[in-house]
Amino acid sequence: MTAFDAQSESHKLPRTSWLPILTGLALLLGVMMRLTALDADPPPFLSNDFLDEATWAFAARNHLLHGVWTCGAYNLAYYAAPLFSWLSYLSLDRKSVV
Repeated sequence: MTAFDAQSESHKLPRTSWLPILTGLALLLGVMMRLTALDADPPPFLSNDFLDEATWAFAARNHLLHGVWTCGAYNLAYYAAPLFSWLSYLSLDRKSVV
């Protein structure tokens, strides 16, 4: 082993994992895409069912007024996000909004 080999082995850079770097870049890209053009309209191919905030609170309103979470086939948001419906119910109940 020469002096050059011993010196080059001692100056090797530590091996870096690409996973944290790629994860950080993906998160940064997602935040940038989310914050770009906030005043733009949603694309027309999106469903109209989940664009309005009142749709998400419909099940909580039903439970507060009628005592049932579901009322026909009109509250798919309850099945998509039940935790949000429960939190909305607690918020509406505490504030006595209805």
